[in-house]
Amino acid sequence: MSARVQSSSRRRPRPSTCRHCDEGPKCPLLAETRHNAANHPKQTFRVLGRALNFRSRLPWVVGIAGLVALVTWFQAPCGPFPEWETSSYVLPYPVHSSYFVTQSSCTNGGHRDAYRYSYDFSMPIGSTVTAARDGVVADIRIQFRDGQRGESESNWVKIRHADGTIAAYAHLTEKGALVKVGDAVVVGQAVGLSGNTGNTGGRPHLHFHVSPCAEPARCGTRPITFRNTDPNPQGLDAQRFYRALPYGKAGT
Repeated sequence: MSARVQSSSRRRPRPSTCRHCDEGPKCPLLAETRHNAANHPKQTFRVLGRALNFRSRLPWVVGIAGLVALVTWFQAPCGPFPEWETSSYVLPYPVHSSYFVTQSSCTNGGHRDAYRYSYDFSMPIGSTVTAARDGVVADIRIQFRDGQRGESESNWVKIRHADGTIAAYAHLTEKGALVKVGDAVVVGQAVGLSGNTGNTGGRPHLHFHVSPCAEPARCGTRPITFRNTDPNPQGLDAQRFYRALPYGKAGT
């Protein structure tokens, strides 16, 4: 008997039935498997290797997914928010104006951790920004040009309120402050011009937040609602416009 015959006699017999169906040798899946194994052995082993490699990593994938879900589940809830109808704040732009909220509070974007209670209003460069509450100008920064996107290159006006909190109006245009440090301002007064400075993602907008101190990294931000627009018991929602309506004094 030739070596060729001896070698072939020791080969493992090919399966004659398919374990996925009852078609037997005529099963198209079985035929395709035989063809691939016989004519494309490298590709077949490569596919099997990838499958085995994925299976070995599957516990790690499941573990990481579970950890992410656990962190999300136990993260601090958003709020509580103050009553919107008696809020101390109005929208930071003129009455009858309407602007689009691109990012609201407690998002997975930039409004998390110390800055979780913040709002971004999409505004063309040069739009008028108004005081959301009475106060005294505590700080201004106006030297950066529109398009400078460094984290520390945002222009702003910061206004201190009677309770010690500070409202920040950020990403203003170059020389966009309409007030000076020490000026007393009243709600609705024009305090700046919106711009595109600092970390804006290239999209001109006004960033607004209220903090117990001058720097939120040290003390965080506070939940804010607005009394001169549509009901917002959980703060403003993202991806919609809010129109600034006429208003009276806080609590009226």
